[in-house]
Amino acid sequence: MLPIVENFIATHKNTMPIVVADAAMLDEERLNELQQKKISYIVGARLTNAKLTLVKQIHDTLHGKHGSIARFSSRHGHLVCDFSLKRYKKESSDLNKLIKKAEELVAKQSVGIRAKFIKKTSKETIELNTALIEKRKLLLGIKRLLYGFIRTRIVQ
Repeated sequence: MLPIVENFIATHKNTMPIVVADAAMLDEERLNELQQKKISYIVGARLTNAKLTLVKQIHDTLHGKHGSIARFSSRHGHLVCDFSLKRYKKESSDLNKLIKKAEELVAKQSVGIRAKFIKKTSKETIELNTALIEKRKLLLGIKRLLYGFIRTRIVQ
């Protein structure tokens, strides 16, 4: 993707494109490249690898209040989060289904099956990943967008 964006910038000198992408499209390496080349972007933010302190800060700031919005600084730009009660209800239902499935697999000790919220404790034993479940619960209902290097150009 980056060569295409760079070619566009070279061809259209008076433009300042903004890359807009889903969270699955841009990984850590791509975000670093965009930052280094000072190309603006807006991307859905993944917080699965975020520190628990940041996740708790986001959760505590939004207070589960429908329509609340907050902005946080991150190493990749600004992280904008908002809370939706409708999103919370859907994500909560989905999460409960995944937890139930994980609990069933742990009860059966189905070691060969990969599933969310399970971790191997040995070659033959699995258990619930309760820390991950609790972290995911803190993010229920929260939409996350990351943006960086958004700037304007004055054309004379």
